[in-house]
Amino acid sequence: MSINSLTSSEKIIAHAAAGTALTIAAGHASASLDKFATWFLTAFGASLALILSNINDVSGFISLHTIACVAYLFLWASIFCLVQRYIAMVIGCGASSAKECREIGEKFVHMDVDEFIVQMKAGMPGLLRLFSNSMLDAISKGDFVAGGRLFLRLTLIQGLFASIEVIVLLVALSQIVNEIST
Repeated sequence: MSINSLTSSEKIIAHAAAGTALTIAAGHASASLDKFATWFLTAFGASLALILSNINDVSGFISLHTIACVAYLFLWASIFCLVQRYIAMVIGCGASSAKECREIGEKFVHMDVDEFIVQMKAGMPGLLRLFSNSMLDAISKGDFVAGGRLFLRLTLIQGLFASIEVIVLLVALSQIVNEIST
């Protein structure tokens, strides 16, 4: 069946399905990324705690300056992790909501979309509203894929923060390895 032969209703359903699929895919990718970045940070934090709890013993191998530098890098990585986890929360909520709405979608067939948009905007906190206003405005104009595209972009932004976090931790780890190997 060609796209030109589809009825308006069939196109709307296809757009809604595509938006849902993109949102759920972004949710799965975000969850995997979040687990990896958080576990990496947790493992590094445990190693740093071990170093700090045995600072007298390890100070013969690793200078106090290097330990302090590594601790500051860990702090920065923690900040990047916090940001990426917030984004993961937004994506996860969106993906869960999309899936649940899709499951009960028949009940929403005759819904007033404009009123739905107004109520969604009213219920969102300010920061989340900044991210979602353009998506909700696009949906009110009939672009039912806008949500999926937004969540996919947020997943890419989350991936950027997670990558920066991991790079910062790898730099910190390389400082420890360089110090021990000299």
